[in-house]
Amino acid sequence: RIYNRHQVCADATREAAKALGFRLLAQDIPSNAATGIIMPEDFDGQKFVKSMRDDSGITFAGGQDHMKGKIVRISHLGYHDFMDTIIAVSAFEMGVKKAGLDIELGAGVAAAEKIIIDHI
Repeated sequence: RIYNRHQVCADATREAAKALGFRLLAQDIPSNAATGIIMPEDFDGQKFVKSMRDDSGITFAGGQDHMKGKIVRISHLGYHDFMDTIIAVSAFEMGVKKAGLDIELGAGVAAAEKIIIDHI
């Protein structure tokens, strides 16, 4: 049951990222532990992660080593449920929009909801 919840949350997050026009770090065999979202080249993922934590109280993770600043990671493990996924996707949307990216607010949340609704 717990593994299934992590898979649903991961699937919902991946679909949300794609609906917003982002590419995923892991395409073929993605992990259900976290979703890596590739950010546009001119976008500082580390700065975004810091501003989300400082301004919104939302914790995302950045990339490590050669991926630092290039990706944002959203975790699905621990005490994390379907509504936490919706909140994370919504926060991600608002954060990247506020940071200047041209995305459609609500598109990611709608995509995530389509995955989650069959599991609540």
